[in-house]
Amino acid sequence: MDYQSMMMGMLIKKYRSEQNMSQEGLCQGICAVSYLSKIEKGSVTCSEEILLQLMDVLGIDLTRNPKEMKELELAVENFYRSYFLYKGEEMDQRMNRLNEKKELLQHSPLVVDYMLVKGFYGLIRGKFGDVGLQEFQNGIYELLDYVSYMSPKQTHLTHYLIGYYEMIYNSDFEKALSQFQRAARIKQDGIIMEALSSVNYNLGNYSESIRLGDLAYQQLMEEGYLERGIEINFVIAAAYANVKDIDNMLAYYQRLLTLSEQTKNSRKAAVYYNIGSAYLAIRNYEQARQNLEKSYDCYKKGDSVGSDKFYLVQKLALVAHGQNHFERAEQYTKELQKIYDTIKNQRVEPSMKICLDWLVNLCLKKQSLKSEAVVDILRKLYKQATKDSHHGFRSFYGDYLIDALKAQHKYKEALKITEEIFVKWKLSSKQ
Repeated sequence: MDYQSMMMGMLIKKYRSEQNMSQEGLCQGICAVSYLSKIEKGSVTCSEEILLQLMDVLGIDLTRNPKEMKELELAVENFYRSYFLYKGEEMDQRMNRLNEKKELLQHSPLVVDYMLVKGFYGLIRGKFGDVGLQEFQNGIYELLDYVSYMSPKQTHLTHYLIGYYEMIYNSDFEKALSQFQRAARIKQDGIIMEALSSVNYNLGNYSESIRLGDLAYQQLMEEGYLERGIEINFVIAAAYANVKDIDNMLAYYQRLLTLSEQTKNSRKAAVYYNIGSAYLAIRNYEQARQNLEKSYDCYKKGDSVGSDKFYLVQKLALVAHGQNHFERAEQYTKELQKIYDTIKNQRVEPSMKICLDWLVNLCLKKQSLKSEAVVDILRKLYKQATKDSHHGFRSFYGDYLIDALKAQHKYKEALKITEEIFVKWKLSSKQ
């Protein structure tokens, strides 16, 4: 199939529609309407003469220089390579070079590739050019209008891009899963297996996340994606942590740290945080404290403050409270207030403010975990976390809510939440 001819047909249709020009108006004196219709559908290969005449009517200077096209194709491929290898500086350079060729790309068969590249770059850098998030979303979804013209690779990347957007910006994991599954039907490479593992983790399908994660790890390492192979170990280890399988969790984190030694990117802060969080979830406060403090020590005074630091200090406050070190819990909660004040004007999850309210009541106002005020906040936190983030957050806050409800002898409500969280995904270390 000649995808370049199909893309030229798409370009003609796109520019004609933008200029509110009818097929009859465009092809008058050039070709039959029926022939133009076939060109726009990509079902025929348009001759060079007719193509240039149609583009001339549309006022488009088409990029047709073979050498120039080859250079642009290589530039697009180089961008993808940098993107999927996590080479940030190199990716920035590639994107800048592509933007310098913006006019050429938009008037060539590579127009969809340029749309895809801009989408991927926007997601990873959080920069959407001159448009806002909503317009950026519309631009990404616009790609679906051109799927019938795309090559399998372009279609694969389109579904992957939309799925990734839904996962990280909207926390709509069901939509993300649907898009990733469509991409996987075209090609099951390590990158899409990694995405499927991640989205199943976010949905709380931990058994499936682990299975897919192991497959993704094998493929990614074979394909030469060391950084992504390291990252998928985070997902697998976290999945084991969320089902409280500590032995397997520690084994995967150890493999992650060993692999990280081959790169310049230290993962120690994140690994110690995740291990500490897992121990906190099973109320092993001493092990939680030791690991969370190691994570805290990894942060330098000059480091920027973000959501990662917020959740780390949150866990430290809960550990201190659990160990009855109330003065330390109060100090961490005050630090948490300062962090939230620093980041609240950024794009933060609504549950973070509710979490802060919970700890203020618990650690500063010295209210009991089972007090009605604290339980009400926990109900809101559990509900909001379900909307904001992955299943692990819902499970974490749900655990605290269940304990508080049991302390109030509200066993029916506690049982309902237990079933919501645990029954569907329970996985023993023997499975």
